[in-house]
Amino acid sequence: MVSYSVTQMSDRMGAGDGEQGEKRQGRILQYTGPGPLPSIPDDNWADFLLHQMASYGDAVAVVESETGRQRTYSQLCHLIPRVAGGLAASGVGLGSVVLFLMPCHMDYPLVALAIVYRGAICVPANTAVDAEELGHMLHVSGARWAVVHEGAVDTADAAFALLPSTTLKKMWILGTAPGRPTVADLMTHNPAPPVTRAEGLDSAMMAALMPFSSGTTGLPKGVLLSHRSLVAVRMRDRHQEEVASELEQAVRRLVNSVLMIMPVAHLYGTEIVMCNLYYGRKIVFLSEFSPKKYFETIERYKITQSPLVPHLVKFLNETPLLKKYNVSSVRSFFYSTAPLDAASHDAFEKKMGVQLSTGYGLTETCAAVAVNGGPNFKPNSVGKVIPYNEIKIVDKDGKLLGEGEKGEVCVRGAGTMLGYANNPDATAAMIDKEGWVHTGDIGYYDADEFLYITDRIKDIIKVKGYQVVPSELERVLLLNPHVADAAVVGIPHHSKGEVPRAYVVLKPNSTLKETHLQRYVADRVAKYKQLTGGIKFVDSIPRNPTGKVLKRLLKEEFKTPTARL
Repeated sequence: MVSYSVTQMSDRMGAGDGEQGEKRQGRILQYTGPGPLPSIPDDNWADFLLHQMASYGDAVAVVESETGRQRTYSQLCHLIPRVAGGLAASGVGLGSVVLFLMPCHMDYPLVALAIVYRGAICVPANTAVDAEELGHMLHVSGARWAVVHEGAVDTADAAFALLPSTTLKKMWILGTAPGRPTVADLMTHNPAPPVTRAEGLDSAMMAALMPFSSGTTGLPKGVLLSHRSLVAVRMRDRHQEEVASELEQAVRRLVNSVLMIMPVAHLYGTEIVMCNLYYGRKIVFLSEFSPKKYFETIERYKITQSPLVPHLVKFLNETPLLKKYNVSSVRSFFYSTAPLDAASHDAFEKKMGVQLSTGYGLTETCAAVAVNGGPNFKPNSVGKVIPYNEIKIVDKDGKLLGEGEKGEVCVRGAGTMLGYANNPDATAAMIDKEGWVHTGDIGYYDADEFLYITDRIKDIIKVKGYQVVPSELERVLLLNPHVADAAVVGIPHHSKGEVPRAYVVLKPNSTLKETHLQRYVADRVAKYKQLTGGIKFVDSIPRNPTGKVLKRLLKEEFKTPTARL
């Protein structure tokens, strides 16, 4: 078994949580397994993955669930350099930025890795975004090339129309679009070699991927993840595989097919795809989730692993459809992106007869930094720190806290982002001078060094794993001529985790109805951002002396278990 330890610190903290006179030692949680951690290769991330993928030969790599269309590992390793060659012919090279706008699609790894293979930066975006948000992403990222799914061409065109006409150099369509170049055209080019250190690639300081995260405040931010950070995640996997017990290795070998239903533009989705390609598994992509399609895909392809988000765990607990399908092939369930209550967790394991694992991480930390699963699983915890990471808990003054004391969770490790694209102020607010990422989450650790997340400092609302920024919805509300003031908070929802709810002050003599204002917002935002939690007209928005909205007061009516939508 893997062992863990902590570094003892000399800070002695005063009494907390009402305890009189108790002094506790602060400590930094670290991972220490058998033997030293392997060094992280100075490689192009895509080239690193391709070397591993090539060893799986003609095994099936990716499958389109609805049609059965598939590609083998050999085919992916053959096509990725060719697509890279096509990109190179249009000027994409070291440091170029390429938007990739797509749903959950089997060709995500083909295109994304081809972009990175060229030394360019891939900006994954989900087709659920609207033109205005996509335009913001284009402006922040500086993308000049784009690969766009055929179903999102109009959105991409509208987004680029918001920017100077010289912004876009070339767009390729994933699928078909009359008169437009396609990804299929890129595949006809001669293969290009990977861009490496010899060609000027600095794997530690140059970004390979720029997913967008809402951070702690404001509009979505472009998170710059280096080649080294992304390679480090796979080196972590390799090390944990090497030190695993024979039983653990045998269980992992049973996982050979994975059902992909997560948005691939989200780092959680990206990590699911790249991790399973690294292990040579078959990844079955379901582009549009429905309960019937989900169960049919598991049954048809004998899926052995199904990564989830909390609202889907709750759905599986409640749906009667489960009785109609054979899902006994699934040996592994894993969820992330948001907390799940212990009762739902236990109910799921009893119903499925399979352990449900979880983890904790941020886009800014390049995915998971703690994992909870296996024989030592603890309810309500997100687990223990994993290789190449450190975790500490600090109070509002930055002082180190000890066991059981709640404070802000901070993370430092090989996966730490380079920063936010074109946003040095937000970067400085997120990463301190010692390299610690201030997550904005409140938590504590217990005597066994298990981490628990109890709250969030930041106001981000997570709807089915998607991040919704309240300030964006507040700006939309304030554009309505009848609205004088507004605040948006996340409230509990039985199937979506959280949903946005607005509190609105109307201008004098306004006769605007809640339903009209709700429709006004729905016409201007993506579906998952709509005010599903409703709108409540109030006389005033509670604020502190500095003008900050006291959102905790707005959430009071939804704190009891009965106050759930």
